[in-house]
Amino acid sequence: MLELSAKYFAANSETQKMLFAAAGEAMLARGAHGSFGVFIGFMLPNIAGIMMSIVMLKGKIFSKVNSYLGIAGSSLILIYLILITFAPATKSMATALALPGGLMAMAWMILFTIRLFQLGRHKSSK
Repeated sequence: MLELSAKYFAANSETQKMLFAAAGEAMLARGAHGSFGVFIGFMLPNIAGIMMSIVMLKGKIFSKVNSYLGIAGSSLILIYLILITFAPATKSMATALALPGGLMAMAWMILFTIRLFQLGRHKSSK
């Protein structure tokens, strides 16, 4: 996109500018929400979140609530991604899953961060 942008502003004619603008729009459409490329980009971090939450659940450092929030939030977002990518007709139902999933994922990250800061302060005081 950066290269296309530079070519757009260096173009001498309106025709060339239109060509570069169309190429940019095509690139954006390829990576649009619900495309396979976006699916991969969002799927991997959510799978990692689920795996981290499972490990947190088995350990004794993080609370069970924190672990369950991570599992539930990441799972709901993953289901949303699958539905929006492979069954776009279910968009409204998928969006109903995304809202609680996103809120749970944010709560998980906040609790996770607070606990990491607590652990960091505990280690530095020794």
